[in-house]
Amino acid sequence: MCGVEKKTKESKYCPTCASKIKRKVERPDKEEILNKIKELNSIVKVGKYFNVSDNCIRKWLKIYDLPTKSKELKEFISKI
Repeated sequence: MCGVEKKTKESKYCPTCASKIKRKVERPDKEEILNKIKELNSIVKVGKYFNVSDNCIRKWLKIYDLPTKSKELKEFISKI
């Protein structure tokens, strides 16, 4: 898909593209997650909104280099 060499001859996609294809839910961008957390005031509620678990939301936050603990996240959002 992306033009990068495949890992093996049997695989159809490079490792990066293969991991994106396996996703059940497309990850929203950083701003959308922060807006939903600000609006709903709970990681659990945001998880229900995106139809994923709260741990999945925390993993997304970690990927975007955002705080994962609620207290730190509320402080971070209040500064924005």
